[in-house]
Amino acid sequence: KNYLQKLLQIQESRRNRPLSEQELQEVAMEFGLSADDLKAVEKTFQDHLALGKNFIEFKNYEEAVKELEQALLLKPQSEDTLWQLAKAHQQLWNENKTKKYKEEALRYARLCLKTNPQAKKAAELISLLTNKIKTKSVSSEEENTPIKTSTFLKYTAIIGSLALLLSGGIMWFSGIDLR
Repeated sequence: KNYLQKLLQIQESRRNRPLSEQELQEVAMEFGLSADDLKAVEKTFQDHLALGKNFIEFKNYEEAVKELEQALLLKPQSEDTLWQLAKAHQQLWNENKTKKYKEEALRYARLCLKTNPQAKKAAELISLLTNKIKTKSVSSEEENTPIKTSTFLKYTAIIGSLALLLSGGIMWFSGIDLR
């Protein structure tokens, strides 16, 4: 409990710069945490992250934020957690248009980019929220995936078949002999 309170205190004082892995280790050593204790912390982190993702999947963004913030407290450098928080806040902003949600989405997306400058999703979200691009919300991977060629061809074949059947049915109904 003291370990978590110390992490929270340090994290609050550095709102835009997460603790590094080395700093986390130092705090753990300061409180005499064992390897088993650290494994328990890792499991707790994974549990909060999984719960947050599940809540996002079912559009319960406020609960997602609560769980993801707990995960972030345990692993402030987690790119996945930062990205999930950015997405959840973006969705809250989409629903409510409350400025604080937009600011938090931007903050978490920027922290995600600090953790990994290659995080294109975070750069896209920042661009979207600052009106540099116009696109759909980035709430799920599927929404940002271009339609696959095979899927396109499948639907084209189905639509073509339906059109052929309809035209044959219309000709038969109107008495036109195709022989």
